[in-house]
Amino acid sequence: MNNPRFADDIALMGKCREEIQKMGVELVSARDETSLHLNSDKTKYTSNRSKENLKIQEWEIGLMGELKD
Repeated sequence: MNNPRFADDIALMGKCREEIQKMGVELVSARDETSLHLNSDKTKYTSNRSKENLKIQEWEIGLMGELKD
């Protein structure tokens, strides 16, 4: 992350759950080094494979519900 102080929306995309978790750990580290705030109430993820919450350190990210037209 080059300049997370001005981040508004961040999308982490990967080929597998482990790749997303690794990027999430990097994001949490950037948060800890800056004044970045991650709002767990507004953070969700989607997957075409997993149906369980994603845990990154102490931060648990819920699965987003179905998208509607």
